[in-house]
Amino acid sequence: MKYNQYASWHSIVSLAVQQKGKHSVYIANNLEYETEKDLAVWDMVCKRFEDDQDLISDLICGGLFFFATEEEAREFFEFFNSTPIYSSGIYAELFDETGMGVTENT
Repeated sequence: MKYNQYASWHSIVSLAVQQKGKHSVYIANNLEYETEKDLAVWDMVCKRFEDDQDLISDLICGGLFFFATEEEAREFFEFFNSTPIYSSGIYAELFDETGMGVTENT
């Protein structure tokens, strides 16, 4: 089998952001929930967003989160760019409204 085109996950996310035209944060939750560190990180996430159970459910699977303003998107991203989440299994990338990656927590 031969394919005639390839799109990486990053280009797919960028296209989705560009289509929506909104600042966004992509989250990939790769926590294994088997180590003390993973459990402590997830506990921090749950405490931070305890008033929004739908958001916590969405963070379990990860995905693309859209925001009305750049400030809201940056504030959300910065939580995932803080210690110890920065070095955990939760990957976060901040996108501008054109679909360009601004920064990531790696």
